[in-house]
Amino acid sequence: MSPRARRALAIAVALAAGLLLAWVVPPLAAIIVWPILIAVPGWVAMTAFRSRIDLAGRLGLAVVGSVAVSTHIVFWLSHLAGSYGRGVVFVAAAFLGLALPVAAWRGIGGPRIATLRAATPALAVSLVAALVVALTLGIGMWRPIPGGISSG
Repeated sequence: MSPRARRALAIAVALAAGLLLAWVVPPLAAIIVWPILIAVPGWVAMTAFRSRIDLAGRLGLAVVGSVAVSTHIVFWLSHLAGSYGRGVVFVAAAFLGLALPVAAWRGIGGPRIATLRAATPALAVSLVAALVVALTLGIGMWRPIPGGISSG
């Protein structure tokens, strides 16, 4: 087996294990499932296209693209399943997470350390903005109810 194939297999196994762990321990879904839905497909696409946009810009475009794709996939899967629920979100995450082993198989990697260092100020501003949005949504829009979280 080639090194790329071994890496793709390892990532696929880690993805399956992570999704299973998040299913069994629901609070872990925020750490495991959300990044898959919010960043992975867009990041893999931006990297595959070998964009000349800087890291912060690629990350922003990756989030926008991922959110657009993941919300549509969850929407259509919920129609196919007949309802919206946790299982639908996990199926969508598993489907979108397949971009990771495919990227590994094709030799598409993540950002290099030097690129991360150069983008630190822009990434810090992005993180602060994301925290403000999360805090705003957490205070004003998301409400815990007995069946889960209500948004609206």
